[in-house]
Amino acid sequence: MEARNTLHPSPEPVGTSVPHAWLGRGVQDARSGRCGTLMDVCVEVDGTGRRYDAAYIRGSDAREFTIPAAQLRPAP
Repeated sequence: MEARNTLHPSPEPVGTSVPHAWLGRGVQDARSGRCGTLMDVCVEVDGTGRRYDAAYIRGSDAREFTIPAAQLRPAP
């Protein structure tokens, strides 16, 4: 499966899960360096009304955190 271009989300309804090549794999937040397993990628709306893909990551402490999917990179 090919990863979708997370900088330009398609017109799926907000809250819809979208395909991503790294689902279930180890990923890292490029900004904070925090690592975990990519659980889901959903279309969301930010505070200014712009749509973006949000990555839901389960960290090593079993807590999930969310980042823009454009900040994802494979875990080292």
